[in-house]
Amino acid sequence: MKKLIIIALVLVLFTTTAYAFSDAKGHWAESVITKVSNQYPHVIGGYPDGTVKPQGTVTRAEFIKMIIAGLEASGGCCPSNAFTDIANHWGAGNIHTAVQLGIIVPSEEGTRFNPNTGITREDMAKYTVRALGYDTPSSTLSFKDAFQVSLGHRKYVSTAAATGLLGGYPDGTFGPKRTLTRAEAFAVVDRFLTQLVTGPPELPTGTLFSGTPIKDSQFTHDEGASARWDRFNTKMKYIKVSELPHWVGTHLVEKLVINQSGGYIDITYYCQNTTSTSSPRIILAIGNNITMSRSPQEVVSQTIVGSGIRYTRRYDIDAALSHPDITKVTHIFIDNAVSSEILAIENPLYK
Repeated sequence: MKKLIIIALVLVLFTTTAYAFSDAKGHWAESVITKVSNQYPHVIGGYPDGTVKPQGTVTRAEFIKMIIAGLEASGGCCPSNAFTDIANHWGAGNIHTAVQLGIIVPSEEGTRFNPNTGITREDMAKYTVRALGYDTPSSTLSFKDAFQVSLGHRKYVSTAAATGLLGGYPDGTFGPKRTLTRAEAFAVVDRFLTQLVTGPPELPTGTLFSGTPIKDSQFTHDEGASARWDRFNTKMKYIKVSELPHWVGTHLVEKLVINQSGGYIDITYYCQNTTSTSSPRIILAIGNNITMSRSPQEVVSQTIVGSGIRYTRRYDIDAALSHPDITKVTHIFIDNAVSSEILAIENPLYK
């Protein structure tokens, strides 16, 4: 009888641990919810009624509390008037600590922190990357909706994606303005606490952290391209045309079409600022031979999209190429006039 009681108790304990929350069973995040709630209940857990509400929204105050609890930071202080809407809020101490640690920058937020508003995925990326102290060396993004990421958040989303803190959705989007669900929060907290100990994962060659420096020894070029080529002696991102859309500086290059019979290239790109008049320049390469750089000669179309504008601009390449056969173009370098970021598209004629 005693043996049976012991077995029964073990079964009860096992069942309780495996399915601690009634609404987590069968959920995609079930395992990480169980892991985090058991190991780090002070960071994020369930509710007294035995649920975890995986699809519930995480507020801005709740997420900051998770970050500060994960860091095990003590209550900090900041000017009492940093935000006008947190004086009597339960999360004021955590928000003050986050300000003290540089995770929250009041000048970016305005006078109100909006603690009860659902936190967006791009804000989550910014706060988490800052909490980990990661460098943000690039703003390169390859998500289909990358143009929706706020300009000031791009480098944080880029770093969060590269380090695996937060990924995109199966349809290739990131959803920067979507609010973070509690299930996603459990997953992010798990990765955050792991990387807090181990540091960022080792990144494979070709990511935004390991661009390939281009030197004069790799290419020859005529005098017409020399001035522009000096700017190319930097880190650049190599992609194939099939990997578009891709950011270069403040422009999201979405589409590139070479018209062989017409002798021109059409490039479609999105710019987040509707008042911007700058346009990317291109340099063409045939094998290791660099030809003259080109600015666009014609605006094919332009459309206001949200707070930005989408252009299609045409580049006359017959006039730029020293070789008449444009099918021999092996690289197109796209250079943002106001950025040190260069996008090198290899084998542009073949997807």
